Amino acid sequence: MRVEYNKENTRIYDSYLIENKDLKEKIIDIMDERKFLNYPVTRTIESYTHETKAHNRLYKLHLFRSHTKDTDLEENIIWWKELIFYILGI
Repeated sequence: MRVEYNKENTRIYDSYLIENKDLKEKIIDIMDERKFLNYPVTRTIESYTHETKAHNRLYKLHLFRSHTKDTDLEENIIWWKELIFYILGI
């Protein structure tokens, strides 16, 4: 899993390859790395997980593949995006 970090965003490359059973562990690793880098962590494990699952589901359905192949976990996410990711990522 290749991950790129900056203050406002974390990008998981080829996130569709992560299996759901491993996702929570990967998200915890990402949050720990953000803290280690002194980058803000403004979202919960569930929020990150729902967004990644939503991207993966859309990718596997062949929807918006160029945008759903990787997952960008924004720190200051707009409320309506988080709601959509929650619905799609349950």
